[in-house]
Amino acid sequence: MRATLHNIRISNDGEVEVNFSSIPHRYLETREHLEQTENWLELADANRDLLIEYLRIKGGDTVEKNTRRAFKKLVSPELARQINYTGKGGKIALKTLGIFSVVIESVRKNYPAATDNIIEKTAKHFFRFIKV
Repeated sequence: MRATLHNIRISNDGEVEVNFSSIPHRYLETREHLEQTENWLELADANRDLLIEYLRIKGGDTVEKNTRRAFKKLVSPELARQINYTGKGGKIALKTLGIFSVVIESVRKNYPAATDNIIEKTAKHFFRFIKV
């Protein structure tokens, strides 16, 4: 929690501002970026909370749009083509990644009633039909 507080400040007009600069890679372009971010997420709960907040503020009108927008903001199309839900075909398994649970939590911050089923289904479609 202490690390999270270091990333938050109050602006002159009273608005809360969050400093996202400590996120190692806000846009994951390579497997190395993904691995570094996964390791960073495991270091502290404050890191997870910071990434959740970063993705949460991107928003979306629906659970599906919010989920897609979070993945678009987080993963490059090139890396996304190397990911699928189960890891079939030598791809990276989304369901085991920390970033997937972060996306789920960020969507739930905006839509508390969002079910795992709809978020998982949207994620599966996002990675299955990614456009370059």
